[in-house]
Amino acid sequence: MNPNRKFVAIMFTDIVGYTAMMGKDEDHALKVVTHFEKTVSQETGNRRGEVINFYGDGSLSIFDKIDDAIYCAVEIQERCNQNIKVPLRIGIHVGEIIIQEGNVYGDAVNISSRIESLGQPGAIFYSEEVFKKICDHKEFKSEFMGSYEFKNVDTPMNIYALANEGLFIPKRNSITGKLKEKKEDSVKSIAVLPFENQSSDPNQQFFVEGIADEIRAHLLTISDLKVIARSSCLYFKDKPFTLKDVYQELDVVYALEGRVQSSNGQVKINVDLSNAVTNKHIWSLPSLNRKIDDVFEIQNQ
Repeated sequence: MNPNRKFVAIMFTDIVGYTAMMGKDEDHALKVVTHFEKTVSQETGNRRGEVINFYGDGSLSIFDKIDDAIYCAVEIQERCNQNIKVPLRIGIHVGEIIIQEGNVYGDAVNISSRIESLGQPGAIFYSEEVFKKICDHKEFKSEFMGSYEFKNVDTPMNIYALANEGLFIPKRNSITGKLKEKKEDSVKSIAVLPFENQSSDPNQQFFVEGIADEIRAHLLTISDLKVIARSSCLYFKDKPFTLKDVYQELDVVYALEGRVQSSNGQVKINVDLSNAVTNKHIWSLPSLNRKIDDVFEIQNQ
């Protein structure tokens, strides 16, 4: 492997409202940025990371281990909330970078910056790639913040917030950042929400999920339709929600809901399509009663 290429965890930090802070009280602003730089330098070093660059009111650091990046972010936020308070937001992502003449390049760097831009003072945001690496760690608690389309990033990304005690978790409808502008012609989007298992047998859940997955797979064949990823839709599994919640969480126009009941070799399927923006019901599939064997045959076609 090229020695200038590394797979690392990337942490961006940024002081929120620093320009306004300078305009209001330069002395205080200088104390804030001095405390910020000292804290980031010390905590990054403590966690075996490397500060690549300070850029006025922000920083870029890299870590060989994702755990070290998360621990470092928590410790930085704790210190920035004591004595001299620093309104800091932090974004973390993982990926390959290129190091050349002391500078760092790569898509992962740009994405980390985009994630940081979504945050608010006291928050730590990270990508799904980071979440998958830390989700089994009992000391880290995550909260799904939604799926976002960033500028100059091809595919939507699922973003999470660290939900440990003492950290700030913004309301999802208050999140802004380096996002793509929404266009009126991008209304053809749909989320197939987790289907409800109305059978008395909880073992039928796998069968129910399979029906929803089949519907999602068929929708994916429609070229001009954006279909939200299954992993994003699972946020709504086994919890109460409104269509407004679906729109705000997934940035989607249409929502497909379903209910499946099976017993004595028969399966009953109900499906409803709604507009999540206008909160209006559009269409229902009349109750479909089929033999379970017939459903499996349809799925295998």
